Amino acid sequence: MPFVPRSPRTPSPSKASPSRGMISTSRTRQTIPFPSASAISSRPDTSSSVLNFIADIKKGKKGVNHIEDAHQLRLLYNRYFQWQYANAQAESVLSIHNLVAENTIYSVWNSTFELWNSVVIKRINFQQLRQELKATEALEACTLRLPVTSGDWADKDMLKKAICSSIDVMQIMATSICLLLSRVDGTNCLVSELANVTAQERALHDECGDLLASTAAVQVEEKSLRTHLMQLKQTFREEELHFSMEVPV
Repeated sequence: MPFVPRSPRTPSPSKASPSRGMISTSRTRQTIPFPSASAISSRPDTSSSVLNFIADIKKGKKGVNHIEDAHQLRLLYNRYFQWQYANAQAESVLSIHNLVAENTIYSVWNSTFELWNSVVIKRINFQQLRQELKATEALEACTLRLPVTSGDWADKDMLKKAICSSIDVMQIMATSICLLLSRVDGTNCLVSELANVTAQERALHDECGDLLASTAAVQVEEKSLRTHLMQLKQTFREEELHFSMEVPV
């Protein structure tokens, strides 16, 4: 919430009217809320009436008792334009912060989506490699069995052919195992990359949470600024009504 300064307290030139000095002193101690550009642009008649009142004071059309009110009115009018400029800057900064937060959240969401797709693809590849390893183990278990059992007799030629075929199969399996070893190494690399991707995903989720928290804080600040604008409208109307009642027609 922005700091709201108070109007400076000036001594009254008319010391014979203490009640007027007390009223102006209490009026100068009122807190001036934060204005908005929309509230300022919707009051051209108020600015012209303030300028006309100051011009009448300079020309001597108003009495001496109104000099302090004119001075306070000048201070309020100057402070009014100061807060107009400050409010424009605050709205510009707030809009920029909102735009940056939205762009950052979109980028984080896009990166998370891409990481998730990469994780899914790597998991599919990992499952395929596991299935291939299981099939290879089953084939190896079947080829290592001999066609004879304990207590049975077998033909030498048949046994020789079976052993030769088993050797051929084992050679083929050795070649396949070499290929599988390279694939296993690739699987290990994929698992490492998957772990890194998961860590990056968690970091991006944390960053997204921080950005959402900062966006919520910006929204709270925006609501606070709007509340200040409403207070300024109400205070300015009361001041205008007060001056209109004090100035003689």
